[in-house]
Parts: sequence; C-alpha cells; structure tokens
Amino acid sequence: MMLYSVIDMPFSFIADTILLPFTVYQQQDSGSICTEPNIDNNTE
Repeated sequence: MMLYSVIDMPFSFIADTILLPFTVYQQQDSGSICTEPNIDNNTE
C-alpha cells in the first residue's frame, strides 16, 4: 500500500495543480463562488 501512495502522489499533485485553477474559474463564472464581500451591518 505504501508503494501505491508513493507512485500516486506525483500524479495527484500534477492533476491538482492543473485542474484546480480551471475548476475555480468555472465556479466563479457560474456564480457559485462569491467574489464580492458580503457586508451585513444589521447583525444584532
């Protein structure tokens, strides 16, 4: 099991590095990520 983890780690790192910026852009474009601060001064 340890050998599998050692072999899989570099591939996972590369995939995360390539795919994460793309998915963040997609979520921001579709509106599921808020890009403007939500300031609520009416908290009691």
